[in-house]
Amino acid sequence: IAKLLAWMHKRVRYAAIEFGETAVLPRNPTDTLERGYGDCKDKATLLVGLLRAAGIDAHVALLRAGFGHDVRPNLPALSLFNHAIVHVAGEPGLWIDPTDPFARAGDLPPSDAHRHALIASRATEGLVQTPAPNGKADGYREVRVVELPDFGPARIREHTEATGFIERDLRRSFDQSEQEQRKSAERYVERSYGGAELTDVSVSPIDDLSKPFAIEIDMKGARVAVTDLVIAAASLDSRVLFSWLPSPLLEGEPRTTDLLLPTPHHIELRYEIHPPSGFVPDALPAPRNRVLGPAALDRRIETGPDGVVRVSYRFAAEHHRWTPAEVESFRKAYEKLQEEGERSVVMLHEGEVAARKRDAKGSIAAYRRLAEAHPESGVHRMRLAVALSSLGMGHAARHEALAAVELSPKEAHLHG
Repeated sequence: IAKLLAWMHKRVRYAAIEFGETAVLPRNPTDTLERGYGDCKDKATLLVGLLRAAGIDAHVALLRAGFGHDVRPNLPALSLFNHAIVHVAGEPGLWIDPTDPFARAGDLPPSDAHRHALIASRATEGLVQTPAPNGKADGYREVRVVELPDFGPARIREHTEATGFIERDLRRSFDQSEQEQRKSAERYVERSYGGAELTDVSVSPIDDLSKPFAIEIDMKGARVAVTDLVIAAASLDSRVLFSWLPSPLLEGEPRTTDLLLPTPHHIELRYEIHPPSGFVPDALPAPRNRVLGPAALDRRIETGPDGVVRVSYRFAAEHHRWTPAEVESFRKAYEKLQEEGERSVVMLHEGEVAARKRDAKGSIAAYRRLAEAHPESGVHRMRLAVALSSLGMGHAARHEALAAVELSPKEAHLHG
């Protein structure tokens, strides 16, 4: 089924051109193939023909696509239907929307989900409902690997995967030339990562539905994560968790009727923050579970033996129908969350940790140990110089500062 669907998509594009009787009657499948385009009923009829030729029991099915009023099961007038899809018999049956080139067999767009459909079969005795949206099947997962340097802004690598309607949205938005994909990625990293510079972007083949869709973005100079002489900090931006929520859920007048969430889903976001040499975690966000009406937000924090801080978020809005009370409960919790703002992961140099404990000897030893471990780097010698200066050891501090500049003469921050 997947092969025939892909074969058809390569040869026939969707185009709704309807005049006269073609507004109601589908074209002959041979004509549709020759033209190279067709509307929903043309493509559905063609796919049914291909499937039947392969020995698969398939039929055209009519429904009223959208998110408003559905067809009444006891009054299914032909004029009320506005869309044609395909139904493959089985337990359970398989539904296909051949107008969406990015939808796999069995993966219906939200506008087709949970609608009354008329299967064009001699065995039909009434309308049947298409499957309801499945929040567990529609999801998004993003991993951000933050590599904090010894000094300055970070390098960040972002890996994204998605399923269901979110995957289709991403495939559609990246359905561009490689040059346009790169320009889009450049604007994204500059806007979202503190003026970062894109170094590489990799996007899965748009029309290859046999494999999951993935995006890889690599950038440098991301000022959302920066290392200074004694402090390194990475800002946590979790806004992507709420990117696919409809505006009626986030704002508006108090509701008096239920809200149907057309796209239940779940989002996962994970940070992996790699510390600079000699830095250890200091201030970390607290783990937290939040209830937002019928939705839930989970944040987990852990530090590995390698010093890498891992922050994991999971937001789940997997219910299809929300009562007015649930909508109001979500809005209040969401507003409170926005007021709290974003969090950061803060790390301190081991020498600074000792200094704050008034352990001057341990502080100097920590800075000197890092300077000796990285003899080619000026920044470690400069940290040692600053620490010596703070203790009144001016002569030794000047010696280390001059050595730092000689090692890294092009690093302007060392000349200060």
